Amino acid sequence: MKKKRRERINKIIIVIVSITMLFSGIWLFSRTNQQNNSNYNLGLNLTDINKYNVNEIGTIIVNITKVNDRIVIIPERGCINPYIIAQIENISLLNVINKSYEIANPKIYKQIDTICGLYIFLNFDLSGNGSVNISNDTLDLMKGIVGEFGVYRVYTGRPVQNVSYIGEIPFIANLGARIGDYYEISLLQKSVNKKNMGVIGLMRNSVAKGPIVPAEVMKINEISINAIAPYNISKDYINKKINTTGIISIHMQKPKIIVNRLLDNETLERIRNVSGVDFISANNRTSIVFNNSEYTLKKLMNILHEENVGIEEGRIILITTPESNISKIKVLLSDIGVYNITLNKIGYVSVPDVVVIKNDVVFIKNSDNLDCILGMNTTEGDKINISLNTIDYGGGVIVTGSKEIL
Repeated sequence: MKKKRRERINKIIIVIVSITMLFSGIWLFSRTNQQNNSNYNLGLNLTDINKYNVNEIGTIIVNITKVNDRIVIIPERGCINPYIIAQIENISLLNVINKSYEIANPKIYKQIDTICGLYIFLNFDLSGNGSVNISNDTLDLMKGIVGEFGVYRVYTGRPVQNVSYIGEIPFIANLGARIGDYYEISLLQKSVNKKNMGVIGLMRNSVAKGPIVPAEVMKINEISINAIAPYNISKDYINKKINTTGIISIHMQKPKIIVNRLLDNETLERIRNVSGVDFISANNRTSIVFNNSEYTLKKLMNILHEENVGIEEGRIILITTPESNISKIKVLLSDIGVYNITLNKIGYVSVPDVVVIKNDVVFIKNSDNLDCILGMNTTEGDKINISLNTIDYGGGVIVTGSKEIL
């Protein structure tokens, strides 16, 4: 049911309406009038409906600034007649102080006392701070009158992006939205006799606030094995010892010597002359990267013997196929002195194509196959929460990957 309602909302925001739906609606309402032998006057009952034309301006993101006291029922069929209006007027709803009706792109069929359009809003205005309390019996009664329908609320939102329309925008979205929530809406221009009558927004999707967003696991490609490797273990040595199938690649992060000050030029020159060494000296810190060699470490320590230094051991990252014998690989790594072994799956997830991060609207281009680091118990098809990895670039935010929240 919810899926059908969501599809209906997405359909009514475009200008083309299915001719088949339109005429099936006319046929149904014509039969309703005939079966009830209604004597309602078309002019008396339908002239009070707010009728206007709409054209879609575009799609924008808005931030809710106000929750308005109006509930809107949108029937899936875009037709209404005097009998329907009379039935709705006779329904008593708690906290409702006024009912009104509006229809977009209307077409009147006088011979069957029916008006059809792109959409119909059945508006119910609530008393101040009135809560939404529609009983199941009332919902069933409404369904018997108008057929399938969705229940929504009117909100006021402020555009997040720079758009030509300046100001706050009324829009319709699901019940339960709150101030501060973000929505992607279709912005429609209303007009009567080609005169501008303002705008209305129709919800397309709620917009998640990052960096933590929901996701669905689409595919698992690899297993990542991450561990600390002593400074005297090289990539070649590991490659020889881990003699098993399923290894895709081995990456080594070299160990570092950290000096918490800027070294003088003479000392840096002596370090530069040691083979297999690189360094960065900045921000009152000198970081010296060296190859996995005990001889190289001894030479560096002789140069730095008067300094207060720390050593960061290197790391090893093995990428394997999901079918690899992970238990065997862990044992082989432990046997050669590798420790603090952690495991992760690597795959793709599907995420919302637009999110809000740091009050910026961020469009994720590869939202259907975003790289993600996953837990070992996660499988394809799982619904999970992830944290988006981002970088600030060119005054905006770019999503580079993600990691599952465990």
